[in-house]
Amino acid sequence: MDNRLQLGEDWALPIDALIGKRVAVLGKSGSGKTNTLAVLAEALLGAGVPVIVVDAMGQFAGLRQVAPVLVAGAEDSADVPLTANTAGRLAEIVFANRLSVVLD
Repeated sequence: MDNRLQLGEDWALPIDALIGKRVAVLGKSGSGKTNTLAVLAEALLGAGVPVIVVDAMGQFAGLRQVAPVLVAGAEDSADVPLTANTAGRLAEIVFANRLSVVLD
């Protein structure tokens, strides 16, 4: 695995800066937070690194187009339901199989 994620033409990050870390992208409304996170998630998925996205706004289900990503949520478009009753088992499956998941 390459040790750098190419995130733009002139922008790369060491992959170790993201793997096993908690990452937050902060900014005011309209400043590009969602786009920044999508670029990071796509780069990690492209490098074979599983990601977990907590998606309170329902904007990351499109990651399915980049890599195998499970979408869990209450919406009809979710692959599996996400409820208080299913969350524990879902977490076990995701971690045991190193799956990428969007919690929508």
